[in-house]
Amino acid sequence: MYRLIAFNEVSANFTANFGISISPYFDRNGSNKSGLLQFITHKFVRYLARNFGYERTDSLESFVCQRYGKPAWTLLCRLKQ
Repeated sequence: MYRLIAFNEVSANFTANFGISISPYFDRNGSNKSGLLQFITHKFVRYLARNFGYERTDSLESFVCQRYGKPAWTLLCRLKQ
């Protein structure tokens, strides 16, 4: 889990790996209350399914690794914690 103070670095890393902004996929209110970046995993998975054809029969790990690479999967795992 990332601390909220690292948002700029995490946002830049997310954009570099996935090519989109992290803004729609984190909970600002929850993050401000806890001090930790609260990533909304189900919303991001829905984005992958809608825009890139991710089927939930495949593992998320294999889909992300094939499409974006291992560093993107590592980042996503850290965000999901």
